[in-house]
Amino acid sequence: LQAVFRSIFPIMDFRGTAELDFVEYQVGSWQCKCGRLEGLEHLRENCRNCGALIKVDPLNPGETLCPKCGTFNNVRPKL
Repeated sequence: LQAVFRSIFPIMDFRGTAELDFVEYQVGSWQCKCGRLEGLEHLRENCRNCGALIKVDPLNPGETLCPKCGTFNNVRPKL
């Protein structure tokens, strides 16, 4: 993945006045600046029917279909 990013960067605008450069990427745990959110656990919820993990969409919370049993769950991110 590192090689792919390095091969397409830097990206310049069509006028040549701005440039976006790739520095590095990192896979692992992260923590927000407020210190309340860490990793992706706040975007996971258990299905009320079968207990399987459901991914919560933070931009569109609400009724989410469980991929394992097909039950709709009312899920919201834990913020």
